[in-house]
Amino acid sequence: MSLTFCRELLDNSDVEETRLDRIEKMLESYGTMIIDIEQRNAAAIAAINEIVTRAERANEAAHERFAEEDKRLLTAQILMNGAMQKMALAMEETTAKLDALIDTVDGIIRPKHPS
Repeated sequence: MSLTFCRELLDNSDVEETRLDRIEKMLESYGTMIIDIEQRNAAAIAAINEIVTRAERANEAAHERFAEEDKRLLTAQILMNGAMQKMALAMEETTAKLDALIDTVDGIIRPKHPS
């Protein structure tokens, strides 16, 4: 209800209603408007709550997926570290064997007595 309409109701002297009757009608109209606004607000709040609930569920699901992926990555890292340690040991063994082979070949090719 607009302010102009309310003024017209109050100022209209051609109508047989008393000023008090017009004020009562205006107050009833305001009451109806307030109830309508409250109902729309309640519907908007319910929609917002539903959106928040969906977002919380999506966040929980994403958190669970992240935790699972983190666990898989940690497992892979542990396995990779173990493999790298084995490879480092194998490289040390190979290096020791190559050093021995080089010493042997040097001993055969190079004379032991300097000429």
